[in-house]
Formats: sequence, structure tokens, C-alpha cells
Amino acid sequence: MRGYPIGSFLLWTVSPEKATTFTFYDFLTNYHERNQPYAPPTKIPPGKGATAVLDGQQRLTALNIGLYGSHAERLPKKRANNPEAYPRKRLYLNLLDPAPEGNEPAMEFDFRFLTDGEAEPEPTEARKWFRVGKILDLKDSGPAAVRELLDRKIDMNNPEPYERLHKLFWGIRELPAINYYLEPSQDPDKVLDIFVRVNSAGTVLSYSDLLLSMATNQWKDLDAREEVRSLVKTLKFRLHSAV
Repeated sequence: MRGYPIGSFLLWTVSPEKATTFTFYDFLTNYHERNQPYAPPTKIPPGKGATAVLDGQQRLTALNIGLYGSHAERLPKKRANNPEAYPRKRLYLNLLDPAPEGNEPAMEFDFRFLTDGEAEPEPTEARKWFRVGKILDLKDSGPAAVRELLDRKIDMNNPEPYERLHKLFWGIRELPAINYYLEPSQDPDKVLDIFVRVNSAGTVLSYSDLLLSMATNQWKDLDAREEVRSLVKTLKFRLHSAV
């Protein structure tokens, strides 16, 4: 919404022949801390290829949850086995007010994850919380945006709500902010080398770390991610019991 770039993405075109040799995971859309904290595995139909995300998965997952999905984490002081401890929240934009002071530095817009109930105003108040995903259904940023604000009982003499809604429409629907590089090679060693070089300026990942990642991705009889997660849970439990 402020016109800043969000970085480029590294994608890999995987042929139908190669797609059968790897395990792929879908994007996480509805995050639930207890029931669905991880991206689910997905099956590529026989004879179909895939476009794999090599770098940028966290950014794309954040966009996916904010636009299409929801976020549910455990409330403080609530038991982990209590289903009501994980309220389903979706991303909303405050159309009436800017980001509150004391929030994250340099924040201009007030985005919050809210339940649908939290986003509803009192009967006499304007509906200031706009669910971000609804911007995909808005016909245009002109007359349709004006009608949206009028339906929400927002005072049109104040230009700021319209400006915020317009910027959201522009940022999501019009601004070409996402750039990507699509690698067509089917050589896993080349793809791995590209990934290492792209990440060399960030968190240092050794070549052996990435080789292990590629190797476990091709396990046939076991799900490598689930096996590692199960091991981590077991170690945490045993450490907690020992303490």
C-alpha cells in the first residue's frame, strides 16, 4: 500500500517426470496453532508438472493467509486442549484510523487479526474494520469503493477512509509489486546451487544442510518432515519430563 517492493521470488518449473520424484507441500491458508500449524502435503496429478517455490515461501504464505485465510493461536491462560482457546481471526484494515502510536515503528496503516465479532461495531457506529480479503471482490476503486463506504455509514466528508480503501485496492489489485525468477532447468544440482547463492546474503545455510533437505524430500516410504517433527516433539517431552 506504500509502494515498497517486497523482494523477488525464486520459482522452479518442475516437469511431469521430475514432479513424481519429489514431495510437495501446499500453501497454508487457515493456520491453527494446534490443529494445522504446518503446510499440508499435496499430490501432483500423474502427467502434471508443478511450479515449486524455492525462495519466498514465508512471504507468499503471509499474503495467502491475509487475503484468503485465517489465523488461530491459543489465547493466554487458556488450556491447550480447549477448542475455544483458538478463536479464528482474519486480517482487517482500519478504514477510519491510522496505526496507533507506540505500534511498530514507521507503521502507517492499522492492520489487525480480528474475529468477525470483534470487527463488528456498535449499532450506532460506522463499520471501520474492512476484511482485507474482500478487496478481491470489490468491482473497482471508484464508484464501488464509494458505495462500500456509504454502506458502512462512513462520513464521506472525511477523505481518509476512501484513500485507505483506494490504496488497498491499488496495492493488491494494480501495483506490480511481485517479481520472480523462474528456473526451467531440471537438474537438481543446478537448482540447489542457485538456491545457495540466493540465500548467501541472508541466514547462512551450508551446502550439506541443503543437500540433506533435497535428500529427505525424496524419501519414498516416510514423510521426512513429519518424522523430524515427531522426533522434536519426543525430545521436548523427554526434556520436560527430566526437568
